[in-house]
Order: sequence, then structure tokens, then C-alpha cells
Amino acid sequence: MGEWEQESDKGGGSTSSYSWAAQGNFLINNFDVTLADVPVGSGTQWIGWDQAEKKVRAWSFFFNGGFAEGVWNKDGDGKYKIAVHGTTRDGKKATVTNIFTKIDPDHFSVQLVDRKIDGKALPDDKVIKMRRVRSSP
Repeated sequence: MGEWEQESDKGGGSTSSYSWAAQGNFLINNFDVTLADVPVGSGTQWIGWDQAEKKVRAWSFFFNGGFAEGVWNKDGDGKYKIAVHGTTRDGKKATVTNIFTKIDPDHFSVQLVDRKIDGKALPDDKVIKMRRVRSSP
């Protein structure tokens, strides 16, 4: 919960804001990405418990019309692998595995690996470290 920003000194990065939706059944993550201090992406993600699958599930909607769904799988203490399947704004199929690791209550890291667009492999992203800059009430 709260406001998070990427630990970076290169004039770009990510910010995320996590808060509970009304009635407290879902977390909402509003995120922005910049490069050289220029906005290059944003979106909203809804995260909730899937009672049928007994797993956390997330739905992401991107600024450009793309969308994705991910299923969270616990992979050790404080670590999750999120299998994501989506559609780009131009109709291509995208898959990626997000590796989310809790470092401590105010820090986590995320890395995107096994990325593919229409079956074509893309390079893995670098590990991004995020820090909480403000807690939510």
C-alpha cells in the first residue's frame, strides 16, 4: 500500500500507487513509466484473490489500449512469479513472467523475463528496485 518509486538516478523510472478499491476486495495499482523524464507509459492494474484457483490474479490495462491478465505463483519467501498473457494495442499476443521479490517492508524488486510478442523472444529486462515513498492510511 502507498506510493512507490523506482530507485534510479538516470532521469527516468517507474512510479506506482497502491490503494484498496471500495469494499476492500481488490488492490488498485496506478503506474507511470518515464524515460529521460518524459512520460512513455501508464496504466491501471487490479489485483485480487481468485477463490476458484486459490491464487492471486491481476488484470492490467495500458494507456495505449493493450491489456493483460496475470496469475501469481509463490516461489519462496517473499517471492512471486507472475505468468502474464496479454494483447498489445495492435492485436499481437504477448507473454512475460514478472518476478516480484519483497526485500523489506519498504522495498521490492521486479524483473520481466521470458518476454515474447507473437512468439518472438525479447531480451529480459534488468531488475528494477522500488522503494516506498509514502504509506497509505
